[in-house]
Amino acid sequence: MGVVRDKNIGDVVVKAFLCCICMLLGGNVAAEQPGDKYEAARKKLAYNHLHDKGIENQKVLDTIFTVKRHLFFPEKLWPMVYQDIPLPLKQGYYAIEPSIVALIADNLALNGEERVLVVGTREGYLCAILALLAKAVYTVETDYALYRQAEIGFYAHKLFNIWMRLSSDYFAWQDGIRFDCIVVNGALPEIPLKLLDLLKEGGILILPLGDQDGFQELVRIKKKNGNREKQILKYVMFPPL
Repeated sequence: MGVVRDKNIGDVVVKAFLCCICMLLGGNVAAEQPGDKYEAARKKLAYNHLHDKGIENQKVLDTIFTVKRHLFFPEKLWPMVYQDIPLPLKQGYYAIEPSIVALIADNLALNGEERVLVVGTREGYLCAILALLAKAVYTVETDYALYRQAEIGFYAHKLFNIWMRLSSDYFAWQDGIRFDCIVVNGALPEIPLKLLDLLKEGGILILPLGDQDGFQELVRIKKKNGNREKQILKYVMFPPL
C-alpha cells in the first residue's frame, strides 16, 4: 500500500531499539565484537585486490577499507565477507561482490556534494559506501527483513546522512527531489522512464540492464541536454530488482 515507512538514520539512536531489532531478526546480523579482527582483510581487499582490478580512486579505496562489511551480514558469513564474491541474503536475493560496488562508486565520480538515490537497499553495503562519498543517500527497499538488516549496519557505522524508505514500489520516491546520481541495485530489462525523470540534468544513472536470470550489462548513463550518453562498464550478474 505505497510507502510503509520513511526514516532518516539520524532521527533515532537508541541502543535498546537496536538490540530489539537484532532479537526480531533472530540473530541474522550479529553485533560487532571487541577488536577489529577483519582490518587486515579489509586492507587487502581495498589496497591490493581492488587496486589490482583497476580501481585507482583513492577515496573509493579508502572507503572500502573504512566500512566494516561484515556488520551488514549474519555472523556465519563473516569469514567470507572480504572475499570478492556474491553473498546470499535470503531466497531470491544476494549481495553483489565488493569489486562491483567499488566500480559503481568509482564511475559516479562523487565529490561529496551529491544526492544519490539507491533503488534496492538490499543489505546496505553499497549505500554505506556511497554515503561516505556523497552528501546524502536516499534508498528504497521492498523487503522488510532486508530493510531492517541494512538499518542495523547503518546504525553501527553512524551513517546519519542516509534516508531509508520501505515501500511496495521501488520507484516511489516522488517528493519533488531530483538526484545527482541514481544506482539500481538489481537487474532490469530496460531503463525505467521514472528514474530518468528523477535524474538532474548532467546526472548519472548506473544500472544492470538485460536478462534478469543471466548476464547483464552494467551501464553508465549521463543525462545531457535531453539525451542519454551510454557507456558499458562491465558484464555482470545481478539478481532481479
